Amino acid sequence: MANAGASIQLPEDPAEAHAKYVKLRQLVRETFEGFLRSLNSQSLRWLEQQFERHGGNLDSGQFLRIFSRVCPRLESRAFPKEEERRLAVNMSVLKLFEGMDVDTSGETSWMEFVEFISAVAEELRLKAQELPGTPGARGGGGPERGFGADSNS
Repeated sequence: MANAGASIQLPEDPAEAHAKYVKLRQLVRETFEGFLRSLNSQSLRWLEQQFERHGGNLDSGQFLRIFSRVCPRLESRAFPKEEERRLAVNMSVLKLFEGMDVDTSGETSWMEFVEFISAVAEELRLKAQELPGTPGARGGGGPERGFGADSNS
């Protein structure tokens, strides 16, 4: 798989290692959200063409190579090395793939991508409505759900 040798050095101290791991998870989540925000008609059309070029389905390796080209690499003081940020991108892209591959076939289609992104966008919209001070907010910050949540990520 692409960039399989990328790694992040964790401190030997368990508390410091845990703190760095938490920061990595945060960077992966922020990278995924940055990917969602960066989607536009041009990038969506390019992605659709990539699915078409590969017969309509992408396996995880193809998906990683293609989607990592359009996923932003965020700056992070906790992870200053390009290799570390590339690993965060790869983790974000693979997390996206796993979320889309609900039938665990090892492949995903353009339609699965569109359905997944639409569902995530709706979830984020609903979550934003729940935030206090947001126009149209219903109040209360309900339980975190789905992809944006940090429960199993």
